[in-house]
Amino acid sequence: MANWESIGDRIREFREARGLHRVDVAKRIGVGAKHVEKIEHGTSGISVDTLIAFARAYNVSLDELLLNR
Repeated sequence: MANWESIGDRIREFREARGLHRVDVAKRIGVGAKHVEKIEHGTSGISVDTLIAFARAYNVSLDELLLNR
């Protein structure tokens, strides 16, 4: 089972490390800023397509995004 909180934390850390705002990321991946916020807080699950979009936006592998490896 996915730990959405941990994944959300990593997604937020990647965003902050790149100096991006939620609105910037939301536009890049094609979702609303509120959805990005819910993902980062672990209160919303994430589709595979959205995970791939985050990985591309941050230029990281899915392993890095999901498992911090």
